[in-house]
Amino acid sequence: MKIYIVIALLFPISLISQEWINISPFTEYDNQVVGHFVSENEGWIRKHGMYISQEIYHTFDGGDNWEITYSLEDTLEYFVFFKMIDSINGWSTIKWRNNHYPYENYYSYQKTANGCSSWVDMTSYLPEENYDKTFYFIDQNVVFYGANCDPPDYNAKIYKTTDGGYNWYLTETPIIYYPDPYPVDYRVNSFFFLDENFGWASCSAAMDGGVSIYTTDGGETWNVGLEFGYPDIGEMQFTNQFYGGAISRNAYLSYLLITEDNFENVLYQYDSTDLNQTVYTLYFQDNSTIWVTGDPGIINRSTNGGETFEVFQEISPKLMKIQFVNDTGYIFGDDNNLLKLSNSSDIKNDTIINNCNLTVYPNPSNSFIYITFDNNSLNKVFLSIYNIKGQLVENLIDGSYTQNNQVTVWNGNSNFRNEISSGIYICKLKIANNYFIKKFIMLK
Repeated sequence: MKIYIVIALLFPISLISQEWINISPFTEYDNQVVGHFVSENEGWIRKHGMYISQEIYHTFDGGDNWEITYSLEDTLEYFVFFKMIDSINGWSTIKWRNNHYPYENYYSYQKTANGCSSWVDMTSYLPEENYDKTFYFIDQNVVFYGANCDPPDYNAKIYKTTDGGYNWYLTETPIIYYPDPYPVDYRVNSFFFLDENFGWASCSAAMDGGVSIYTTDGGETWNVGLEFGYPDIGEMQFTNQFYGGAISRNAYLSYLLITEDNFENVLYQYDSTDLNQTVYTLYFQDNSTIWVTGDPGIINRSTNGGETFEVFQEISPKLMKIQFVNDTGYIFGDDNNLLKLSNSSDIKNDTIINNCNLTVYPNPSNSFIYITFDNNSLNKVFLSIYNIKGQLVENLIDGSYTQNNQVTVWNGNSNFRNEISSGIYICKLKIANNYFIKKFIMLK
């Protein structure tokens, strides 16, 4: 028999601000969430996958509320790339694929200048390339994309536009030899620019290798950075033109590499064993604070510039991307995970009102938990259960208009198939911009 002991306590604001909390609006457990934010509060997400990535969701309030801002009409189309540069300008790559043999497919490249209300097809303006292109946006006018390698020298093709995508030209990338005099074919996986002049491209090379190249003149010419020898370079970030890091991985190994001289040397190196996971993503919040995570989703943090790392929080599904906007962080991952961390907590002291009478009972309970609260307003109500890892366990009330005294019953199960085990759980109530938090302890 299961016995639950429930202790209703006001949850400390400082603790909430130090936990990554799941804010995904999706209810299906097996989705991968991908997206990005252009400010602390405004962002876009979509589901990742063939035939399911057909809707773009938008938030203005840091993920408290989401709305569908664009939907594809053709059921054989789906997004493979979507990025807003600011609140109104953005690009997307849409793939059409027949769902039966012979499985023809094609890509189209779309641009919006009015916040997704309408789109311009830019496919005919891009150079002909048989490749799923990697884009990077300095602003709405200056854009880079990485295409295939360029025979006979096998160097990566990087195109640049300065007029928003209507005219493109090929930039100068180096020939890389390994061993000399044999050129290695390589192509771009991703870009990172520090400003309009300094940028890096992480690349995959032949023989399961990886290299990086960098530019100091706004991408007109590129030089060799991290030389051939590590596996594929998947992601890079720098805080200045010398200090930064890279993720290197293949099917068996992953490495976190940190440099203080633009990869003339590797200052610190960590492998999968050191970090207890395959590393997928990193983020330098500043010169001291570095975040890394991957599969499984162990969120590691360094506060001494990468000299050591400690486990900050464990989220079991694979986590794919970290982004910070000022002090607000977002992590995108598998199993419906969109995590948020804010040092200046979403639950502000001046918005907590002590007259909603939020109560969680009984104590103890052997089956059901009853949650009661008062709502004397006409505002929408959101009521959710989280575990201490920040994972959403269940949405109990999702934007309904409820008034007067309310009683909600939670049966101790999860809509997301997360196993309910003994530990601390969080009941979070939102009415308009007011938050109320209770924590309770569940024992089996």
